[in-house]
Amino acid sequence: MRPFLGSVLSYVRLEDAKLTLLWLVPAALLLLLVASGCYILDLPVSRFTRDPLAITEGHPLYGFVSNVGAILWSASAAFCFLAYVLLRPLERARDEVGFFITGGGISLILLVDDLFMLHDSIATVYLAIDEWLFLMIYAALCIYYLLRYWKLISGKGFLLFALAVAFFTLSIVVDSLPETLLPWHHLYEDGFKFLGITSWCGFQCTVCLHRVRLAFASRESIASAK
Repeated sequence: MRPFLGSVLSYVRLEDAKLTLLWLVPAALLLLLVASGCYILDLPVSRFTRDPLAITEGHPLYGFVSNVGAILWSASAAFCFLAYVLLRPLERARDEVGFFITGGGISLILLVDDLFMLHDSIATVYLAIDEWLFLMIYAALCIYYLLRYWKLISGKGFLLFALAVAFFTLSIVVDSLPETLLPWHHLYEDGFKFLGITSWCGFQCTVCLHRVRLAFASRESIASAK
């Protein structure tokens, strides 16, 4: 056993150990926080660690479209943050860096809102905050994003961005209508929302690939000219 552990440890570098701690320590702290909260409140830990459908004994496909939407939100944030990391060292890509960190932040905020029903339930039921306050904050972020980075938005993939705005707007409009007024109300509300998320993810992916390729192509041409 000792020779085996010794051979394994010989491959572990100090940088790898630091990187491992950077990922695992926050995860361990989260589990510790959950365990402590459950102990203090005398709640079963399973309520916070198991899948919601396993707790409620619902069908595995309940919320299927919503779950796929969360995956697309995650992909949008991942594309943006990856582009941010790749472009940050390049001085000529300052606008792109701000564009992607802002877009990634918006994607991450809306992902958290979607997953934990932030403005639908937590804000209104537990924090006594009007959901329209959250919607106004989100609208302000989007307006800032639109005005600040219009040059980048209006370029590659603009149609996807425009469709995302249109679909999200339609979803909000349908949500404001009484459910009895429109047959298959949730198909329209959640369907438009899902199409909006898909368009937003496609837009971020398109711009990310285009801008990263463009930046590195320019860098290679400058290097070859020298």
